[in-house]
Amino acid sequence: MYKKLISSILAFALLTQIVGCYSYQEVTKEEFVQTEEYSDLRVKTKDKNWYEFDENEYTVKEDSIYGSGRNIFKPGSIFDEDFTGSISLEDIESIKFDRIDTELTIIWSTIGVGVIVLIGVIIDDLVNPKIFGGK
Repeated sequence: MYKKLISSILAFALLTQIVGCYSYQEVTKEEFVQTEEYSDLRVKTKDKNWYEFDENEYTVKEDSIYGSGRNIFKPGSIFDEDFTGSISLEDIESIKFDRIDTELTIIWSTIGVGVIVLIGVIIDDLVNPKIFGGK
């Protein structure tokens, strides 16, 4: 009994880790400046450059973002470029944080647990026929 319970909990934890859905969610400049959360960051500037900073690879001081990241889209270029420096908040068109999407994670985890349970029931019935037409 306990082995099945522990196995179920571990399967759910593994599944949540595997299908945990993260996505970039847009925040306002005001929310960005006030946050103390330094998750992965994507910044689009008014000149259409896209910069990406990994968690804790940037800081916010006064009116600028300072850090090391990548210029993932630069008009006229097909390659990512390393970037180290600052971006003024005035030059920013949009800011996005990489955050867990709780709704999608719950949906996919529930589907996954359902599939695991269904497979377990089918395998158990094949070994010990009782549900699907067994005696």
